Amino acid sequence: MAGQFYTQVNILFPSEQVELPPAEKFAAFPPEAQKAILLAFEREQVERHTWLKNQQTYDHRLNLQESNHFFVLRICGTICGTVLALTALLTGAWLVRSGASILGAAILIAAAAGLVGTAVYGHRAKNAPAEKEHGKNIEAGEESE
Repeated sequence: MAGQFYTQVNILFPSEQVELPPAEKFAAFPPEAQKAILLAFEREQVERHTWLKNQQTYDHRLNLQESNHFFVLRICGTICGTVLALTALLTGAWLVRSGASILGAAILIAAAAGLVGTAVYGHRAKNAPAEKEHGKNIEAGEESE
């Protein structure tokens, strides 16, 4: 056994490039090497499938968490925005009725402008993902290829 060395070389390939050698090359290997190659390939497949299953499970859980938080934050934002807008409108109306008509009118105009601006922004933000998906640029009126 003196003078015999065992060297193992591990070469990492992207998963889509890991495949068995062609039948002609595979047949040229000794039977022990063929068994070792098949065993290693089978083990690699099992590990890859396990990894993919775990990855998909974690991605699914993360998506559920993000969706839940997004929904809660969106509802909270809608409620807070409604309360703020109503408060501003009522405060402006109260100021106009109390005799501070310039300040009251300014607050009413600012509240109305805020509501209109929010509606326009919300409508554009809602349509933005679909436009990006189709490669359209609204600002320039162009389509990308």
